[in-house]
Amino acid sequence: MHQSSALLLTLFVISAAVSLGTAIFPLAPIDDNAFSSYFSSYNGLRSVKGLFFALALIPLLAREWSNPQLAASRLAFGMSLGLGVEVLYVLWERATFPGLFNFETGYRITGSFHGMHTGGAYIEGYLVLAAPFVVLWAWQQRNALITLLAVGLYCLDAYCVMVTFSRGGQIAFGLVTVLLIIGFLGAVLHKRTHILSGISIAILIAGITGAIAWPILSSSFSQSRFATTGKDAVTRVDHWQDSIDIALMQGSTVFGMGPGSFPSAFFWYSSLPARTSTYTFITENRNTYLQLGSGETLYFEQPVAVEPGQHYTLAMKLRSQAPNAAITTPVCEKALLYSFECFWLSLKLDKAPPGEWGDYQTDISTDGFNSANSRIQRPVKLSIYNGQSGTLIDVDNVSLKDSDGHELILNGDFSSGMSHWFFSTDSHLSWHIKNLFLHIFFEQGWFGLICFILITGCVLTRGYVRTWHNDTFSLVLCASLSAFLAIGVVDSLIDEPRLAFLFYLLVITGLISHTHPLSPLSASHTQILRNKSR
Repeated sequence: MHQSSALLLTLFVISAAVSLGTAIFPLAPIDDNAFSSYFSSYNGLRSVKGLFFALALIPLLAREWSNPQLAASRLAFGMSLGLGVEVLYVLWERATFPGLFNFETGYRITGSFHGMHTGGAYIEGYLVLAAPFVVLWAWQQRNALITLLAVGLYCLDAYCVMVTFSRGGQIAFGLVTVLLIIGFLGAVLHKRTHILSGISIAILIAGITGAIAWPILSSSFSQSRFATTGKDAVTRVDHWQDSIDIALMQGSTVFGMGPGSFPSAFFWYSSLPARTSTYTFITENRNTYLQLGSGETLYFEQPVAVEPGQHYTLAMKLRSQAPNAAITTPVCEKALLYSFECFWLSLKLDKAPPGEWGDYQTDISTDGFNSANSRIQRPVKLSIYNGQSGTLIDVDNVSLKDSDGHELILNGDFSSGMSHWFFSTDSHLSWHIKNLFLHIFFEQGWFGLICFILITGCVLTRGYVRTWHNDTFSLVLCASLSAFLAIGVVDSLIDEPRLAFLFYLLVITGLISHTHPLSPLSASHTQILRNKSR
């Protein structure tokens, strides 16, 4: 790594460390909420771990890059393999819920990114970040079968990006595809070998990708998304301004408010009237229970192994100080964010005086479940949410039993806090700034933002210069990071630890690779290994 690059990275890490200290000190008591709530100061540890995990791999990356060709080959294969697994997951998700070719419903994929339970663009961020490495893998191997596999995987990736119905993701994928086609055609013409096959593959990828994208982009749901672009842009700009105002009024503009601080800061200081609902674990007389606040919808939920066409008994203890309190407990065929067939019920807290616990029990039927998709059984979740404005409801001893008396709920008494439970919400702006650069500014201030811009600018500038000299690895890395940053204009992205880890890993890889010149990557993987063994 160049000395200047190492200095910039060190300064950025110092910024992250100082900002983390701002977020978590003074240390709050360790309880069931400390590491399970996004409103906890310890949320900063979750938010920043992607960066620090990537930093921990620097010695291994430096060692691997002592043989640049082999390291680039391994990275391309690993990224392609990971993308292949994610594509399979998305195909299962689509087949299970809306259907592979149903583009008219409002279903938007989340893939394996459970961090999207509060919204975000993580799935499209990953798909465009990994896509260029599929092309690099095929370029390195120079094998007809692998090339066909790579073309197929890239086109399936295009399908996955399109069914996110994310305008930013779709534009970024178009950008990365154009960059790759131009860059690799330039490399083919420069080498003056395999010109016909190279042009044919480029046309094939462009043609199939276009054929996949067209019916999705022309669907009524896509058209409705594009029709509201102007309105959504106004909403997004207003949200950015609100976030900047919070940072300027409440935090340090030099080092920011700290990693993971946005959900809490937005809840307490936003100028907007709407607030998301809350959940808190409270221990009283050695008994732990869940307290649900009201606000914008928040589903506190757990997967349950119910079968279609059966009857179950739901029971729980409830308490509230409000005389008009009621709690809703749907049991639904549900993906991460979208519900399908549901059994809805609402329980009024009228079996005990305000402030006292009451026992509630009701029957649930799953007769309508799995009716629309009999081949693949959809997962089912039990959800609890407080939809009654201005109330707090205490929940304890949640139980769901089948006709034989078998308990289906784990940790229903909340004695283990968040264990086996999760939450999802329809209110996404409360959890994300929705701009990567403003996200860095909010958490790490001007110092962190300047360091971030300089580091990414360094990687991209040097990478594109080397691309001009037909370094295909630099081409792929720059295309990948450029598309990711393009999505970052409309989403935070790196507030999800796994995606942040991958992004920073590639940035650090770019900084390290600049100190190790790569010879042309036209040799196959077998030839690379053979040369190394000599």
